[in-house]
Amino acid sequence: MRIKILDIEMTIPNKLIEKVDKLGENEPVREALENLLKNAEVIENKKKAENTKKATETKKLKAKEKVQNAVNLLRLQGEEVNAYKISKIANISYNTARKYLSK
Repeated sequence: MRIKILDIEMTIPNKLIEKVDKLGENEPVREALENLLKNAEVIENKKKAENTKKATETKKLKAKEKVQNAVNLLRLQGEEVNAYKISKIANISYNTARKYLSK
C-alpha cells in the first residue's frame, strides 16, 4: 500500500510546532491548532475545486470536438444530422450529443 503525503501535510506539523512555541498565556493551544487546521483545509479545498473546474472544461472541449467531427462526417455522407447518429458516431451519450447539437 502506498501512502501519498502532500506538501500541505508536511507543513502542518512544522507549523503546529512553531505555533505552540510562540503561544502566549492568552491563547489556548487547542484554539491555535484548530485555526491552523481550518486554514490548511481551505487551501486544499481551493486546489481541488480549481483542478475539478479545469478537468470539466477539458472534458467539455473534447465533447464539443467529437460532436463537430460527427456533424461534419454526416454532412459529407449526405445523411440527416441528429443527436442519435452523432452519439453513435462520436461514441458519446445521447444527452451530450443533444446538448452540444443545440448550441
